[in-house]
Amino acid sequence: GTNMNKDIAGFKNPPDVLVATPGRLNDHLSNSGLDKLLAGLRVLIFDEADQLLDMGFRPAILEMLSKLPPKATRQCLLFSATMPADVKTIAEIAMRD
Repeated sequence: GTNMNKDIAGFKNPPDVLVATPGRLNDHLSNSGLDKLLAGLRVLIFDEADQLLDMGFRPAILEMLSKLPPKATRQCLLFSATMPADVKTIAEIAMRD
């Protein structure tokens, strides 16, 4: 990947919009203090959820969810061309009823 220091320079204030891959986001949540900036996260979006799971990102997604505010305090949008069982499971973990 690219140098994380460039990303960190943009994290002086909580971002209004953050686009990231699960692996890179986990790196920042664990190592750059981004978890504190995202404490007030209100909306989480997974785009191409079926593809993320097909590419083996399930562990990274679960790790990311464990470091973000609980689903009761945020909205989660999940976009997927298909809804296989694995996507439904992630939806149940990440989304409110």
